[in-house]
Amino acid sequence: MFRSLAAAAFLSSGVAGFAPIISHPNLAVSPHIHHHHHHRNAFYSVRPTATSSLQSTLAAAEDDPNPAASVKALDAIVPRSNIVQLSNAKSNARAALQILIHFSLVVLATTVIPSPPISTLAAAFASSFYFTGMHEMVHRTAFRSKVANDAFAHVFGFLCLRPARHYYFYHWQHHKFTGNPDLDSELQPGLLDFPIDTPIGYVAYLSGLPFWVDAVFTTVRHALGICPEAYLLHQRAREEVTKEARIYLALYGLIAAIGLTQPSTIGAALLRVWVIPAIVGQPFLRFYLLAEHRGRKNTPLIYENTRTMNTNWFYALSY
Repeated sequence: MFRSLAAAAFLSSGVAGFAPIISHPNLAVSPHIHHHHHHRNAFYSVRPTATSSLQSTLAAAEDDPNPAASVKALDAIVPRSNIVQLSNAKSNARAALQILIHFSLVVLATTVIPSPPISTLAAAFASSFYFTGMHEMVHRTAFRSKVANDAFAHVFGFLCLRPARHYYFYHWQHHKFTGNPDLDSELQPGLLDFPIDTPIGYVAYLSGLPFWVDAVFTTVRHALGICPEAYLLHQRAREEVTKEARIYLALYGLIAAIGLTQPSTIGAALLRVWVIPAIVGQPFLRFYLLAEHRGRKNTPLIYENTRTMNTNWFYALSY
């Protein structure tokens, strides 16, 4: 539910975001199984039918380098009334239940499963999706309460080393210019969105090593007040990101110090429940993330630059 609401929230602002599974008389939706680098997902191809007015609107939007200005094209795909209805479906109770289930899976994996390798693998799978929790909170599509969304964005962001406010600016740039190779933040060269054009690059991406290197260096750089990213143009944004990075690093340092003073108890628990699952779980998350945009066209049209993914109940529990 969170993912479709994320799409609705950004689409309602006229911003190209995730493609929701939709039903519309001017669209044809065809399910098919797509094999993407040995990772199987069910995707939905959304394509316009031969409605001349819709085609002309979409054709005009295709030449527009800024999808945020393509409001008419987005409205032609999904009526604004439908998007508002989805956006208003947020629930504090359902969001809290989802978070409870998510954290419970991690706790159960590390306390109930007797086999250490299987226990670690199960905890790694569940904890790898802390990122998706942070993503939904940043979109403010989980809780109806903005305060709760913002608070848990930092909880999940802290757990997966993705400071929430920085991710907000980074991710807004991605949604505003999705598919634009010059402006889309996820299409810029770097370690965070590591290229997978070669077998070595693909394995490196799935390992999560480029992510960890980028996350550590970026957070430290921001804490030093060095914020050169194009999406951090305003002084207020840079100040927010710098303050956030300093708080995160201070908390990481405090937790590490406490763990080192009690290595056999607190330190061991931190490694078992948090650190090791975070490292081992990266391939689960990387497989999941690459399916959304990787291999799609660099175009502002949402049904050409984004896949809508369908998954199973087990994945949904951790998401």
